[in-house]
Amino acid sequence: MRTITLVFAVSLASVASTSAQAQGQPGASAAGQPSSTALRVPTGSLDFGVRGTTSTGDEARYQRYRELRSGPVLDRVRWGRTTETGLFTVALDHVGYRDQRYLAELQRFDRFTLEVDWDSVPLFYGAGTRTPYAEAGAGILRLPDDLQLAIQGGRSTIVDAARGGAVFDLRQRRDTGGGRFSHNLSSDAFVHVRVTTTSKTGEQPWGAPFGFSAANEVALPLDSRTNDVSAGLEWSNERALLRVAYDGSFFGNDVQTLVFDNALRATDTTSGSAHVAGNGTSQGQMAIWPGSSANAVSGLASFGLPGRSRAHAYVSVGSWSQNEPLLPFTVNTALPAAVLDRPTADAEARILATNLGVTSRPANDLWLSARYRLYDFDNRTPHFAVDTYARMDQLLVTSALGGSEPFGYTRNFVDLDASYTPLPHVAFRAGWSLEHDDRSFRFVEQTTEHTLRGSIDSTGLSRWSVRGLYEYARRTGTGFDEEAFSDIGEQVSLRQFDISDRLRHRVSAIVQVLPADSVGLTAQVGLGDEQRPDALLGLQENDFRFFTVGVDVTPGDEVMAGLSYGREVYASLQRSRQANPGPQFDDPTRDWSTDADEHVDTMTAYVDLPHVAERTALSFGYDYSRSRAEYLYLLASNSTLGAVDQLRPVLNDLHHGQVEARYRLTPRVSLGVTYWYDRYSVEDFAYDGLSAPFAYAGSGLFLGYGYRDYTAHTGWVRLILDW
Repeated sequence: MRTITLVFAVSLASVASTSAQAQGQPGASAAGQPSSTALRVPTGSLDFGVRGTTSTGDEARYQRYRELRSGPVLDRVRWGRTTETGLFTVALDHVGYRDQRYLAELQRFDRFTLEVDWDSVPLFYGAGTRTPYAEAGAGILRLPDDLQLAIQGGRSTIVDAARGGAVFDLRQRRDTGGGRFSHNLSSDAFVHVRVTTTSKTGEQPWGAPFGFSAANEVALPLDSRTNDVSAGLEWSNERALLRVAYDGSFFGNDVQTLVFDNALRATDTTSGSAHVAGNGTSQGQMAIWPGSSANAVSGLASFGLPGRSRAHAYVSVGSWSQNEPLLPFTVNTALPAAVLDRPTADAEARILATNLGVTSRPANDLWLSARYRLYDFDNRTPHFAVDTYARMDQLLVTSALGGSEPFGYTRNFVDLDASYTPLPHVAFRAGWSLEHDDRSFRFVEQTTEHTLRGSIDSTGLSRWSVRGLYEYARRTGTGFDEEAFSDIGEQVSLRQFDISDRLRHRVSAIVQVLPADSVGLTAQVGLGDEQRPDALLGLQENDFRFFTVGVDVTPGDEVMAGLSYGREVYASLQRSRQANPGPQFDDPTRDWSTDADEHVDTMTAYVDLPHVAERTALSFGYDYSRSRAEYLYLLASNSTLGAVDQLRPVLNDLHHGQVEARYRLTPRVSLGVTYWYDRYSVEDFAYDGLSAPFAYAGSGLFLGYGYRDYTAHTGWVRLILDW
């Protein structure tokens, strides 16, 4: 807050200085009278008061990306002054809270613009979370030695460790501050500079397992910063535009390594099954986000052509780099040390992006467009050789790949579109797109997708409008080698969903009707399906459908009301095989499928009464959302697998209601009262049991921030001043 106050003080001083320079002396002409450019009467608003919040259940989920704690609130400030040559404005929201926002702008018309801003975004994971870990340094999480020895010796259990953990609120916050300056060099050219710094602090849940049977979760400490710089020079007139720019992003992390104790062991050891049991090492480590940088220069040109046409070209050339020190293969002293191929990452990629396009309107009823885009990710990171590695810090195993695979790709896009308007307010559109990807170190080297689309738009009519779209797409791949899957122990029939052959259909439509001047009707519908015909294992189908209907009524200036209802349905089918190496591996009787189905219902209603009584406005709002997801496990008729225990459906139910009243005491002073009611209920087999007892099956520690119900009430009493 001291920093923000200083920023605004400097900005205010800048206003006074600029005004004085423009007028010769502050606020007055040489004759002692206010000059024509003197600051006029300021305009703005002030919204402040007292807020109270009570909640039962999951407080953190209710306040996930905001802060609604009880107490005095300076919720909104707007202030500005304008002259004939410039303006100065200040905007403040939620002053002093974790979700605060600030903005100041100073502008001299036809000369320059200066902006300073600050934005905070909180993330509240859990209230009353618990962990026995204590931070012993940046990224070092330790357990008491006597606790590890007691569990290793059988005198205590991991459940005891979980219950004895310290209770705390699990939070993180992202703060972004920056400034933008633009200066008009002439009537046709200007230069701009933008500087932004973003910090992330706090903690977040982080998986830190020691084996398949030793799940573990810790609070990862966060302390990182990203500095972004953008600068450009632009020139334009009625026929052309030219721009050159530089963009840089520099990321630094003070916690690049996480070291964490194992609750199951106090001394290092290893065995053939340690990576499953999780009791082979006293501690583990893993790399967190390393420091990195990205730099790019770009150019843009846009110019008019004969025949009511225009062309544009954009080219960007950049590089990404990261050369932080690499971690050793393991911190388990019972394993032999392995020599790294090199001490640092030496990671680098070159980026080339282009966007070329032409639009034309050769006739009044015909519009044409052609566009080409290229994105080339050229990964120049040298190969990192690995013969053996430490699996979960507990067992040395031979690498199936022999080292790193510097993934890269080149993506080409072509889009052709045409629009024909044979009748006023009715347009028929058609288009074709091509996407061709050439990848390195992927099982499918190349994919090509063709997309055909057609639509009809009827807008601008006095009583109704219709928009409809149909899209057909087919993606095919080449260069697939099934032996590549076999070499690493994967099923050769498996297909990865993002590069597998795919057939897709999508259709959507929206209709708006005004049967009367005071009534508006809206209907929207859509459906689509995706199929992967060549994937025996993996994602098979992915479908959706939705519809929404709504009505808005405005019988007069005294009442505005609306009601809408929508439903969304999603379905997918995946096939898998439960098999160990050996005879089971190729046995189709061990196949099983997951048939997932989810439907979401939403309803929204509102009533606004701007003049319910003299000097009084009243509004009501209600939002409801309910989702139900089911995962049905299916076995073949000749299956050799055991009987399946089906999972419980996943249910989410959210209600939000609000009432707001405002009474105008004077033309510039109003008294406001706001009330929110929120209720959330959830049933989730994966998360609703994690909140207690903070340990799972006696082998894993959890923070206890799982999904829980809540009911919350929030109210404000506010005084609003406008001038």
